[in-house]
Amino acid sequence: MPEAEGMDRLKIEEWYADSLRFTCFIADPDFEYRSGNWWEQAVGEPAATCTTKPRERSVVEEGEYQAGVLSLTVRPPRVDWRYRLPGIPDSLDTPPNVGSAPEAISAFRSPIEQWLSTKPVPQFARVAFGAVLFHRVATREDGYRQLAPYLARYLNVDANDSTDLVYQINRRRTVPVEGLERDVPMNRLMHWSVSMYQLQGITQMASRAPITSTSTVYACQLKLDINTVPSEDFSLAGDEAAAVLAELVRLGNEIAVEGDHP
Repeated sequence: MPEAEGMDRLKIEEWYADSLRFTCFIADPDFEYRSGNWWEQAVGEPAATCTTKPRERSVVEEGEYQAGVLSLTVRPPRVDWRYRLPGIPDSLDTPPNVGSAPEAISAFRSPIEQWLSTKPVPQFARVAFGAVLFHRVATREDGYRQLAPYLARYLNVDANDSTDLVYQINRRRTVPVEGLERDVPMNRLMHWSVSMYQLQGITQMASRAPITSTSTVYACQLKLDINTVPSEDFSLAGDEAAAVLAELVRLGNEIAVEGDHP
């Protein structure tokens, strides 16, 4: 297939992070979590808020962290760490973000790796890294031109006469992981689109009707879910999960730079 006409692919530093996620599934089905334990191990101080729902066996802990908010949700067997913005932004000079992709991922990995290095951490049956990344563009058409080189191997993007482009695919790959005796099959789920962000403001005037203003920004958006393939004979200790996380992040960065490829 001939390569679609478009812009150059971006450097990883030119992608920004809307949100990041690390998910793991605990191997022990009878595991019980004691709130406050993991958060303090990871961050070094108590969470700002903690919500417990005994009937659901769930705990949600949350607090300000770096440029955003870090949260821990434990609902055995699933555990989610998330890093996101604290609320609605005041302006849309750029879409909401917690920093460039490398900066945000580095900040996010630090408490996760600290947690995984702490004893005892349960065995994990499966782990995943998720990210929502974006790059601002002037128009929807420019967004399609920017996506074109990422998808050119399998899709010819018509920037001028196309709308509502959504491209999602999973490209499974088996990769070696440092410290593990066998290679690990991983799903590489990617979702490409051009999004429109809008921020509406209302100015209240004492002697006039309210004035409404709307800011609009377009951005290429890449959603990633890189995860280990479920297997009954697969489990990871904490340090092994940290090594797998490093590989998950590497594969995500590879997609953000090189696009869709085997």
